[in-house]
This record gives sequence, C-alpha cells and structure tokens, in this order.
Amino acid sequence: MKRRIFQLVGISLVLALLGGLYYVVTEQERISKRFAASLYAYPLPEQTSLIERDYFYGYSFVHLLGSGGAMPVIVSMQLSTTLSQDEVIRFYQDAALFPYPGSKRRGVELELYFEGEYDFHEEADGHYYTNKKDRPTTLKDYASEPGSTKTTAQATGKELRYILQLSSAFDYVLNID
Repeated sequence: MKRRIFQLVGISLVLALLGGLYYVVTEQERISKRFAASLYAYPLPEQTSLIERDYFYGYSFVHLLGSGGAMPVIVSMQLSTTLSQDEVIRFYQDAALFPYPGSKRRGVELELYFEGEYDFHEEADGHYYTNKKDRPTTLKDYASEPGSTKTTAQATGKELRYILQLSSAFDYVLNID
C-alpha cells in the first residue's frame, strides 16, 4: 500500500514538473499572441481591408528595442484602403496607447507606414518596418509634419496600402500572471 502511495506521489510530482516546464517554455508565445491580439482587435476604417497580419518575437530584434533581458516583439498588419492618407491618419490619430506585452499598463504607440515611405527589414525571427531613416514612424510624426500627406487614393483610382505596427518588449523570465 505504501509503495502504491509513493508511486502516485512520484507520478504527480513528475506531471507537475512537466506541466510547469511546458508553461515556462510556451510563455513567450502566449505573451506575444496576447500583444498581437490587442492590435488585431482594433477596428479598421471603412473601405479598408486586411491584406496580411504577422507577429514575431525573438532576439534578432534586440537592436530595435535595446537589450537588458527583455524579449522584443513586433506586430504588424498590412492594409489596403480607398481612403486618403489624411483620412487614414485622422482615423488613427486618437488611438489610445496599446498595452505593453504581458501587462495591463498602456504605453506602446501605434506606428503607421504608407506604401513607398517605409523600409522592410527581414531578420531571422521575422520582419519589421521602419521609415526611410531607419526609425519608427508614430502618429505623432504625422502631426508634426503638416501637409506631408499625399492625394487621395480615390482621386487616383488606386488603393492605398499602409502598415500598422506595434514594437515593444517584455521581461520573459518567469513572467507569470
């Protein structure tokens, strides 16, 4: 009888350790998915369609966000619209700050890139976008450049493509809620 109890206790401990290990190993993925969901849930303007959405996390993005033991994460959406750049900017201008990954605190600014005005960077863990000066472009940057937007997509008969992106990092060492 005692032997059976020891076996059950031993099996329970092994299962608990394996479950804990699985939780720790998959933690970065869960935090990154939740961060991505905050952008994906944001409403799109009318006359706008989603082309592609991605999220990536990994050490190859460290140069973007610094080091210090944090795991960088990038979330992006490529969109197409018949709205003008001015209309797109106005739609997102009042967007609240997004929550930091793995936190309820808000402080991540939405980045916005219009076709032809960004550089695409491919890394081992995924890709990200910057402006032509290799820096992020937030909505504040458009507000500080009056008259910098182009003609409407409707006037040219073409669809306007743009990128929404969030870039942040999180402490991945036992970040248990």
